[in-house]
Amino acid sequence: MQLHSSNETPRGGSIMRSASIGKTVLFCATLVLALSTQAEVMLQWFETEWDEMYRRTPEVAEAGYSYIWTPPPTKAPTGLGTKWGNVGYSLYDRFDLGDTPQRGSWATRYGTRGSLRNMVNQMHQCDVKIIPDIVMNHTGNGPDIREYPGMRVTDFHVWYHSGYCNGLNYKRAPRMGLDDSWPGDWYHDNGNGRTMWKDLCNLQDIRTEDCKLTRPGTGNSTDNRFTAPNGPQFIAGESFLRHVGQYDKYPYYPAGYENEEASDMLYRWIAWLGNAIDYDGLRLDAGKHTPWEFFGNDSDGFLHEAQYNQSLRRGYTNYNDNTDVFRNDINRKRSLIFAEILSPWNEITYWANSNPMRFLDYGIKKTADSALEGNIGNFYGYGKDFGPEKGIMYIWGHDEGPKSKVDLGYAYTLTHIGIPMVYFTGNNVTWDDSQSGRTWMIPGYDNYALGDNGTKIPNLVWINAQFGWGKEWNRWADNDFLALERFDDLDSDNNPDYGEGVLLAAFNDSGYDITKSLDTVFTNGTVLHDYTGNNPNNVTVSGGKANITVPGNYGQGWVCYAPLTPEVTLSIPGTNSMAWVVPGGIHGSSKSRTVPRITSSSFTVDAGLSYAASDVLLKWGQGNTQVGSGTHYTNESLLVRANYEQMGGSGTSWSLNITDATNRIPEGLNTVKVRAYVNKPGSGRPALYNTATKVVYVDLVGPQLNISYPTNNQVIRGEGVMIISNTDYTAYGMTVSIDGGAATSADEIMKGLWKFGLTGLGAGVHTAVVTTTEADWGASRQVINTSIYTRVFQVAGNVEGIGLNHSVNTTNTLPFFQTIVTGGNESYSAMRLYWDGYELPFNGGNRTNIFNGEIIFRDTLGNIVTNRLWGNFVNGPHYFEAERVDAGVTSRVVRRVVFNLYGINAIDSDGDALPDNLEMPFIDTVGAPGANQPWPGDSNADMNFIPETGEKWTRLNPYNHSTFYTGQWDDRGDMDGDGYSNYEELYAGLNDSNNIYAYSIYDATRHPSGAPATGAEVTYTPDPGLRTNNITITYKQNDGPLKNAASVNLHVGHSKRTTGEWQDWRDVAMTWDAGNSRYQATYLVSNSATSVDFCFNQGGTNWDNNNRNDWQVIVKGSVPSEFVMDGDFDGANGGNGYTVVPYAMKILAAVKGDTLYVATWSTEANDVFLYVTDELGDIKPTPWAKARYVFLDTSIKPYLAAEADAAKGRTGFLYNVTGAVTNGVRPSHPALEAQFSLTDAFGYVPEAVYIASVAYGTGDGGEIQSQAPYEWQGGSWDQSTTPWTWIPADLDIMEFQRVAIDSISLTRSSISTRCAM
Repeated sequence: MQLHSSNETPRGGSIMRSASIGKTVLFCATLVLALSTQAEVMLQWFETEWDEMYRRTPEVAEAGYSYIWTPPPTKAPTGLGTKWGNVGYSLYDRFDLGDTPQRGSWATRYGTRGSLRNMVNQMHQCDVKIIPDIVMNHTGNGPDIREYPGMRVTDFHVWYHSGYCNGLNYKRAPRMGLDDSWPGDWYHDNGNGRTMWKDLCNLQDIRTEDCKLTRPGTGNSTDNRFTAPNGPQFIAGESFLRHVGQYDKYPYYPAGYENEEASDMLYRWIAWLGNAIDYDGLRLDAGKHTPWEFFGNDSDGFLHEAQYNQSLRRGYTNYNDNTDVFRNDINRKRSLIFAEILSPWNEITYWANSNPMRFLDYGIKKTADSALEGNIGNFYGYGKDFGPEKGIMYIWGHDEGPKSKVDLGYAYTLTHIGIPMVYFTGNNVTWDDSQSGRTWMIPGYDNYALGDNGTKIPNLVWINAQFGWGKEWNRWADNDFLALERFDDLDSDNNPDYGEGVLLAAFNDSGYDITKSLDTVFTNGTVLHDYTGNNPNNVTVSGGKANITVPGNYGQGWVCYAPLTPEVTLSIPGTNSMAWVVPGGIHGSSKSRTVPRITSSSFTVDAGLSYAASDVLLKWGQGNTQVGSGTHYTNESLLVRANYEQMGGSGTSWSLNITDATNRIPEGLNTVKVRAYVNKPGSGRPALYNTATKVVYVDLVGPQLNISYPTNNQVIRGEGVMIISNTDYTAYGMTVSIDGGAATSADEIMKGLWKFGLTGLGAGVHTAVVTTTEADWGASRQVINTSIYTRVFQVAGNVEGIGLNHSVNTTNTLPFFQTIVTGGNESYSAMRLYWDGYELPFNGGNRTNIFNGEIIFRDTLGNIVTNRLWGNFVNGPHYFEAERVDAGVTSRVVRRVVFNLYGINAIDSDGDALPDNLEMPFIDTVGAPGANQPWPGDSNADMNFIPETGEKWTRLNPYNHSTFYTGQWDDRGDMDGDGYSNYEELYAGLNDSNNIYAYSIYDATRHPSGAPATGAEVTYTPDPGLRTNNITITYKQNDGPLKNAASVNLHVGHSKRTTGEWQDWRDVAMTWDAGNSRYQATYLVSNSATSVDFCFNQGGTNWDNNNRNDWQVIVKGSVPSEFVMDGDFDGANGGNGYTVVPYAMKILAAVKGDTLYVATWSTEANDVFLYVTDELGDIKPTPWAKARYVFLDTSIKPYLAAEADAAKGRTGFLYNVTGAVTNGVRPSHPALEAQFSLTDAFGYVPEAVYIASVAYGTGDGGEIQSQAPYEWQGGSWDQSTTPWTWIPADLDIMEFQRVAIDSISLTRSSISTRCAM
């Protein structure tokens, strides 16, 4: 029986296969897969740090892998705090690749950004491409959902529930899998299914449905498909400026520096990531949970942004042509992008029909699970995989391992047409780690993927590169035996013709030897050799047949027969061997090897062959640069020699002279490939060849440096920080000598970045000599090269006194320390404090910063935001800089400070002063609860990391500084109820025995001796404070920080609540109240204050700042009269200048400072209400007993109301906030208007407010008569009753006008918006 090829091309172009193959032997069964391919093999490499991957680069390159699929490169909720389960899919900050001091470390789980980029660069130089795992569907789990950098809670699928989980107020979508009813949580339902909005594994789902291709005007307009009133009725997303002043996060700045929805930010991020790491493709995680519109097409969407960016990086101009995504050639110019969607093909078509990307081949994974259990022939037949154009083949991945016969499965996929993947975890994870719950990751084929315990997998990778190309024809398929032939379709007829053979591979799962006489298109007389070594006997083709014997090999037998090709011996005379120890991973052993080191810019590459070849070519690295003088085959259509160049010679001796290597070849690891051809490409016969690969280390110069500050001859004011970039990442050590003085070590902040303090230098010209070394990777590293750079600069002395309270090179071991700028007078025009380049606020009073994670960002448009780096106490060296400006002249001071948390380099990911392994014991060694395991006490089915009503948590959350969302940080809580706060027990252990774990925060019997200390007592009246009135503040010392102070000062200012910094601060001497044994002072509240902010000191260095939180009293009362309350519309042209809704009831709005003006038509025949809120929430009864409901909490949110009844004075009222209100009398005064403080109303200045104006019928039960915006859904008849019952209309969510504060601000620069970093 013959299987005929078909013209039907389902699933992206693979040819129709037979429907089924049973026990019947299929002699000469034929199946052609019509793509002409060049071999590529992908290594999925997880659980290994970037530096370790770099050191294993020679193995990867010499094995012949084409791509590395890496784990997500971005920072998780903990950096180095724990490895277990911290794979990267629980993402925290997309723009942190290991170069931001947050979450307890610079590094991500896998290392710093410098280490990542070094690994990528070296892999590229060794002809290996990089595919990072991309998380775009969700963020992580654990931190407060309101605090993800660059995001707001409205970026996620959430409901607003006032009071939910104490002060959290936002309820997340439920976890997927809790309800499997049809159509089920896992079905896409054409983009409307629950898989698109539920939380996958409690990872917080992003509103990716709100994107360019779903917005109004696209013909689709489905951007709010899950937003009220649709579907689950989540609150709407927002568009805002996400990274104020952080221009480096905008890859096309100034373009794109604008308000963005979440999808716009993700589009920007994927382009930024391309510039940051120079990726060659993407693996898209959780693609099943993301609508096709987000991914987009050739010209719009996420995929387009990635491809467009790669085109710019690589100099390609055909931005929208993605055809080579679906080609299997190693010379691909587009990003190889594939999505993880673990579904059958009939579901994947929802994406495949529109999105130009491939898919992880779940079809072949499921086929392998059955075929490798006794029916090897089941690999063949229609629908057994996604086809070579659409799939990435795998049998083993991090979610799901193989069922049996791994070697046989890899033998098949590594010779089958398409792109195969091998899974590897670097001997860093074991099955015990996975099964014990330490991690949800399963280990890879670690003993064999790189040949640690045997070469069978590298051998198959090599065979794939030499012979696993061309089209494919099935030669045999039954339960025990499978054979395929790869051929070069020289005449492009999709059929194997005589003389076109390349490879004959056969597989045997019976357990005993099997011999078959297979049809083949190798020419008669061709001698075939089994390159696996499993069968030592060569086979000669005769009569179009090859008698192939496949050993039983315990049920995993395979052979790969191809024509004999010459063995290649590659050598570079004049090189020496450099020691290179290859790390073996946590559970493996390191291996010693050498790498040839090239130190001359002119050298020769020699190739000796076992017998003569028709041609020999060389490829250096990726082959992008010609290194010799022979023909360079760029843009080659014959892919078997693309980017190779011609060597000279003949017979068995060939060579290539290379000159000017300094300008042609990069420093560090490089791959040299020499390919010897039996048949020369283009000869009319298959271009059979053998390739030798060697990794060399190019070391023509010492480490290459760029001193970016100070520049040559630059004048620095006072002191500064020298910033040194090591652009080739080869620096091993670095010292700096100033003016011939002693050489002092510079600080390596991360690989590629070094710093050195220029402090204590006198005015005048200075010379810095920077010396850096390069070393081998032997067991005892030896210096092999040195570079010396000189930088001349000038110091101008400070014109004003300025200092810092830190000593030079001091070590800080305690969190929340103070940095105080000292010296000089108070007449400066500007004073700022910086830490590692981040501006710090003076949040502890005059010139004082409390190091609690707060940082300031500014932009050139006048935007200023105070954000926070949670967990910013990062162990290691840091640099503080303070500067003041007097009459345009800057004075600066620098201090180097080493952080060492509690003297043991403890890691505190959430910045609450409690190390991760104190909050969750053994998290750094044993690990957090494993996959699908709840946090101790998180007892609801969702396992959502939120302590909901009824749950009793027994462990704190090390990813969230306020585990219980009460506003109290975890260090101030008392988990075991013994009367000692969590921090007091930690600190007592540190003081008593230098052991922060001596007392347990979870065991009431293990606590410090003596009675718990009584903290200082503070009172203030009235509360809230009233503008233009005194507030009285008292302070009782008790056992607080000032318990021995002979006098106490009140350090007081105002309005930090909205401005981020204290305003008009001063010290007020407090008077002693002997009758109450306490100090007392009064303070007159400013008429512009939004809060009173204060702490206490003794006049010296001792302070009580409420455990670095200060005290803050909300201020209310009369506000400055920014608008005229006379019953007439404010604004130009009779109010037109302030009009935001011009129709129906009409709405006006404007903002000055933080004062909001709102207005609508005054009363006439109906009562009038004007609702204002910062967020729409649960349904509430309409005020004044009017009909039905409104979708905001009218018990706390402001609203205006006015009587229509003249007998009642047509009075206007303003509820839930202090302000001014007037209801004008028509016709001469047509406005119901009010003004009030946004901060008083909402506690902050929101990014937008929602406003609705409604006229109700007078009297109780009055229905809506008119409104603005227009009605969304009116009243209706209830036909279930007899007679029918009329149901009046609610004021629906869709009937509010969203008004951005920036759009109505008359003093924009004074607005301080709530904006996450």
